[in-house]
Amino acid sequence: MKKTIIIIGFLLLCANGIHAQKLKRIVGSGNVVSITRTTDDYDGLDVGGFFDIELVAGEEGNITLNGEDNILEQITTEVRNGILTIKPMKNRNLRPSVKSGVSITIPVEAIDELKISGAGKFVSKKILKARNLKIRVSGSRNVTLGLESESLMLRISGSNNVQLKGTAQDLDVHSSGSSNCRGYELEVDYASFQMSGSSNVEITVHESLSARTSGSSNVRYRGSPSRIQSKTSGSSNVIAVHQEY
Repeated sequence: MKKTIIIIGFLLLCANGIHAQKLKRIVGSGNVVSITRTTDDYDGLDVGGFFDIELVAGEEGNITLNGEDNILEQITTEVRNGILTIKPMKNRNLRPSVKSGVSITIPVEAIDELKISGAGKFVSKKILKARNLKIRVSGSRNVTLGLESESLMLRISGSNNVQLKGTAQDLDVHSSGSSNCRGYELEVDYASFQMSGSSNVEITVHESLSARTSGSSNVRYRGSPSRIQSKTSGSSNVIAVHQEY
């Protein structure tokens, strides 16, 4: 039995060593530059990595990247099927040597899909307007968005902090992990939640609220919805919060 454990441990060490060898470590040169890349128009974004992202109003297709020159060389910016993808090249371990890291400014006109992963800030200086807006957040991001939508789908996993403001008619939220969503400034008519782990959501809802919560997750809401349906398990809760003046 002891011999078997030793062999398994040896194999795991070998596997980890092979994985490490596959990742090419890139240390920042210290030479900070700003570059602009041109792309086709896009209807959605798929952003990964450790980059700070800022969305601004403007003509799509001119992406500004700030960071160390040899780090920026390892970041891909391409549009496929209408989705702008920004990620590190495969098998790259990027290590900026300056505190500012990498920041990317993306001009947007109209988008209806956001896929946000990795770490860092993701901020929109433009109110995102779409009939149907889909947002997926994973990793450990700090996300701040203003939006106007008829239908808003929100999927959150990991340990993210998401702050939302604006309006939506219908809101559908699935949240897991230890994420937090601050949305008292997001006013919706109809809201549906599926919560697990230790995730927390705040929202303002006016007509109807439906929630299924488990673990130690919580839904806190403002407003006076005429219809409330909730099913809780574990130490989870659905809590009415009175407006403070």
